[in-house]
Amino acid sequence: KGILRCAACDCAMSPSHSTKAGRKRYRYYVCNQAQKRGWQNCPSKTVPAQQMEAFVVSQLRSIGRDPQLLQETIAQARLQQQTQLADLKTQQQAVQATLKRGHHELRRLLPQLAAADPTSPATARLADLQEQMQRAEQRAHELQKQIATLSASSLDDRAIAKALARFDPVWQALTPREQTRLIQLLVERVDYHGGTGQVRITFHPTGLQAFSDELAQQQESRRCPKL
Repeated sequence: KGILRCAACDCAMSPSHSTKAGRKRYRYYVCNQAQKRGWQNCPSKTVPAQQMEAFVVSQLRSIGRDPQLLQETIAQARLQQQTQLADLKTQQQAVQATLKRGHHELRRLLPQLAAADPTSPATARLADLQEQMQRAEQRAHELQKQIATLSASSLDDRAIAKALARFDPVWQALTPREQTRLIQLLVERVDYHGGTGQVRITFHPTGLQAFSDELAQQQESRRCPKL
């Protein structure tokens, strides 16, 4: 949920289920656009949940077993990290430009407000301007945090390889809720095209390293004696 998308319609696929013979429960994901606009408009329509989930997990397993695939995956994650960082900085520049224009207009309005009527256009504009600048400042703060987090996260190839090699035993030991959290940590989105049968898995830029760091912390905590 929140990860699987219909590539043909460029929209989310939501979990659903049906019960047959009053007993067996079948889980599947359904294209949101197909539900709204009609099944004939979408080549994906639905996909069995267990089949799709097992496929994604099998791909995660295969990365740790294939050195070439591992290196390609890390290279793509590094490229994605750089691309996202560049995009965040572009957004940051746009927000800073908005704040600069807002401060300039605020300085221009101040002389008019001294003798302005509370119902004047200048007073109304000031209220709008203050609200816009408040939103822009909040967004600037969010972007700065995201940029700092992404800039501080460097991919350690050796540690990631070691962590992914342990994916199988780690996965088997997790509860369903913990498995869900692990997938959300590693995978940003899964695009499924029912017409071609293709599935594209996109990792979170920092997901591989975060997984590696969590395993390292768990190992460290087990080595350290309790006081």
